[in-house]
Amino acid sequence: MKKFYELLDTRFPLPITVVLTPISDTPPHVELIINGTGVYAGRPTNATHIDHRVFSDENISIELIISGKIYNMDSTSAVVLESLRMDGVETVPYLSRHAVYQTDQAWGVYDKPTSHLGWNGRWRFDVGKPFFHIKHEIKNHGWLLTPNN
Repeated sequence: MKKFYELLDTRFPLPITVVLTPISDTPPHVELIINGTGVYAGRPTNATHIDHRVFSDENISIELIISGKIYNMDSTSAVVLESLRMDGVETVPYLSRHAVYQTDQAWGVYDKPTSHLGWNGRWRFDVGKPFFHIKHEIKNHGWLLTPNN
């Protein structure tokens, strides 16, 4: 019988679905990078669904780069990270709490949890863990320990 930590050593592809929703008719340019791979680049004009896969044993890193917004012409345009499902689990609330949003504004880092991206800059989630460790925390299943043998 396999232990839970041994199952996490199995390598298989995990589906990721991202939904980006623009706030105005002229949204900023968005680039989505998952684990170092450019997955999407463009100006989403309606709810944009992006599908990708990562391997189960890879650490999860997600970046959204917002650019091209001209503040004095359009101060309200933004893109919302509406949904990010990994292996069928909605992760936006968890990601928003742990992400860093480095903006081009004078204050630099926006330090409140957000999935509303209204400034040019980089929103980044990178905790250095594979998805199943993150899922364990999202579902509040306690601590994951790896025995030393």
